[in-house]
Amino acid sequence: MRIRLLVASTDPECHTLVRSMLNEALCLIPQDVMTHVVHSRQELEERLALEQDDIVFLDWSIAGPETPGLVRTLLKQHPRLRIVALLPLHLRQYRQAVWEAGACNGMPREHMDQEWLSSMLCVMQRSMEREAQLAQLAEGRPGSRPSDSQLSDSRLSEPEVSNQLSDQLSDHGEHYG
Repeated sequence: MRIRLLVASTDPECHTLVRSMLNEALCLIPQDVMTHVVHSRQELEERLALEQDDIVFLDWSIAGPETPGLVRTLLKQHPRLRIVALLPLHLRQYRQAVWEAGACNGMPREHMDQEWLSSMLCVMQRSMEREAQLAQLAEGRPGSRPSDSQLSDSRLSEPEVSNQLSDQLSDHGEHYG
């Protein structure tokens, strides 16, 4: 399965860093990764409208303090998207905010390395494969990717997920406060 990675950053150093890390990560685990780069929020939104990307590395330079809101908006419009927010090291408080907004991860650019990137891509590829399998089973159509509308219709809200997890845990006699 090909991973379609979009790097969104106004900073050329970020583009260079991600490309370098990606090249090193692909030496560890050969994956089929196609990358595309955008340089502004407008380019990001235009590119995502084409629905040609699976993962977005969203650099802080695109939206600054509005990054959590942008993550939330992008996921509402493109629910199958996976977003990793690349944050400045000194703004650690935004890690929780981008997580709560729906990002898969928020991490300082300075902490990125090829091992982390390789692991992230592996986990995301496996989740994409399993989502496609589940969608095929649900629709009875082998070989297709779920659409954004199918995923948004099938996703549970946080309270629904929490309630289902609580029900499952209580069914097994376990309770976590």
